[in-house]
Amino acid sequence: MRTSGHRCPMLFCQGTKDPFATPELLEAVVASLPTAEHHRIGAVTTRSGFGAEAQDDVVVELIDAITAFVRSTFTTPCLY
Repeated sequence: MRTSGHRCPMLFCQGTKDPFATPELLEAVVASLPTAEHHRIGAVTTRSGFGAEAQDDVVVELIDAITAFVRSTFTTPCLY
């Protein structure tokens, strides 16, 4: 995978039960990208299991992570 030369801020959000990429694989990719961050979304359960409430919690966590990332990088220009 070619990872050199990227200067734009990048955020990778990954669920802890992601069947397509192990956390170790994605962490290695993120480590090779100087402007990348990795946010892991934990498995959320409620007393009733994985229902709509749990999905809502995941969406809120994603929104919070993306909002924090955008706020922290908003003043950094993206130079191609």
